[in-house]
Amino acid sequence: MAKIATKRLDTDQGIVRFEFANGEVLEVNVAQLPESIRRQALLHGVSQKVGDAYAGAESAEEALEAARSVVERLMAGEWRTIRQGSGKPRSTMLAEALSRLTGRDVAECQERIAALDDAAVKALRKHPQIQAELAKIRAERLAAKAEAGADSAPDLAELL
Repeated sequence: MAKIATKRLDTDQGIVRFEFANGEVLEVNVAQLPESIRRQALLHGVSQKVGDAYAGAESAEEALEAARSVVERLMAGEWRTIRQGSGKPRSTMLAEALSRLTGRDVAECQERIAALDDAAVKALRKHPQIQAELAKIRAERLAAKAEAGADSAPDLAELL
């Protein structure tokens, strides 16, 4: 499917530009929005930024760590993250999926993912092969949990 539109941010001018595949362009000058709408947009943006940080988390602890990291960076005046290979990977599951598909080592995949910007990671997560592999990994983990908890869980027949 062809891309319908692209978004471009001009942070210096405070303009969001939407360029549609049919050639039409729509611009939003944030300074021209009513104060109440600017505040809502600000809150929405922070919510999305922090939420995106833990989208691939595999546990509440990992999600909290990722969210805290983003909030700390925002409070320090940093919007974009430039990650080095030494930083905690965004998602071990994403790296595992990439490793399975490319045959590369998981650690190498984690390093490559850590070097990507947010848009590139988002595009990677949307790739059909990655999505399919992530679904397989989730299914495997759920099956393992079911197997491990089968002895302590009530019998399904009793629940019905």
